[in-house]
Amino acid sequence: MKQSRNILLLFFLLANYHFLFSQEAAQSAATFDLQKVWQYTEDNYKKLAIIRLHAQDKQENIRQTQSSRLPTVQLEGSYGKRSDLSLYEDGFLHQPTVIPIRSTQYSTSLSTDLVLYQGNQKNRQLQIQKVELASIETQLQQTTAEAKIESTKLFYALVLHLNYQELVEKEIAQDEKQLKDILSLYENGTILKSDVLRAEVTLSNHNMLLKEIENNLVVVTQQLNLMMGRKDTDALIPHYADLDQLPTLVSYEEHLNQALLGAYSIQLANQEIEKGALTLKQISSSVLPKLSLFADYGLNYPQNKTYPYAQALYHIGQVGLKLNIPISNLYHTKHQKNSQQIVMLQQQVEKEQQQDQIKNELQTYVVKYQESLDRIALAEKTIRQTTETLRIIRNSYFNQQALLIDLLDAETQVLQARFTLTSAKINAKIEYYQIQKITGIL
Repeated sequence: MKQSRNILLLFFLLANYHFLFSQEAAQSAATFDLQKVWQYTEDNYKKLAIIRLHAQDKQENIRQTQSSRLPTVQLEGSYGKRSDLSLYEDGFLHQPTVIPIRSTQYSTSLSTDLVLYQGNQKNRQLQIQKVELASIETQLQQTTAEAKIESTKLFYALVLHLNYQELVEKEIAQDEKQLKDILSLYENGTILKSDVLRAEVTLSNHNMLLKEIENNLVVVTQQLNLMMGRKDTDALIPHYADLDQLPTLVSYEEHLNQALLGAYSIQLANQEIEKGALTLKQISSSVLPKLSLFADYGLNYPQNKTYPYAQALYHIGQVGLKLNIPISNLYHTKHQKNSQQIVMLQQQVEKEQQQDQIKNELQTYVVKYQESLDRIALAEKTIRQTTETLRIIRNSYFNQQALLIDLLDAETQVLQARFTLTSAKINAKIEYYQIQKITGIL
């Protein structure tokens, strides 16, 4: 009997351990810090997958251009039956003289062609394609940074809503306790019915606010899950221990120097300028001659190239050089060159416009980041003040029957101050990452 109880106890302990272990594993799989969110986004975000496929396509185009420099080799063959030869010696309206001939004919040939010189166009085409590939890779880096910013906003929106949810739930619990006390005071005739109604309205508003927060959590969780390549209904628990870690920025000038060198938009502009210069050279080289080495070898039947003809199989081959001078390109490409030069001027102006935009965005985020730090300091001070005010009013209300409206206002101020602090910290984080994105670091 004792042994049976021990077996049952052991079974219960094992089952309980398995349940706790499974629960802990599930919670661990659903817990994400910002770095983990970034990694999932980088691996699974569909916009990034599209750009990677585009890069693979461009790499194949480069390989195709490289292989096109190899000699072209062509094998041809033909087989046919000919009719007898009809000679109209007295004119087409008279009976022709029919001369029987061998009807069978066939031929095979093997030819090759190798371009020796064409104004370096193939090599330049390769250079253009490599610049295009570099642009795609820069676009991938830029889109990755943008995806990180977007996932960061969603991550911290989730954090903000969870913090707000926690604060509102605390306020609801306090409202319910307070309403119970107010009802007790009302039954004793200490306060008016309007005070009870005001407390009930406050509780209802907080419950409605909690419902809105829960709906927002569902939407934000789905958006972030989809960015990370997860099921939209998967559980997602944000881990944000670093929310209080706010780095100190270097000077605006240092950030600007870094941005003008490493910003993704500047890299793309430089690559467009480089591509434009290569394209202009490519257009200019289209007037240069093309020199090719060719060779062919054929096996034919019958022999009808030279006299006397013979009903026999023969073979013949040749090798030589072929020169092609595109004289018409001297005037065909004139306006094309002018157009490309205008495009290059446009690309230079676009780069300058990107530099101006970087200056504006960088200045904005640097100022906003410092503003968020000031808001954090102010929010922390406000929390201390409003918490103390609430404590005093609560004691005054229940001990000295102070006005209820002052108590409700004080509670709202504490709730708002806590939310403002969390919001300011989150804004500072996002603005810091925006600065990193602009400078090409993120």
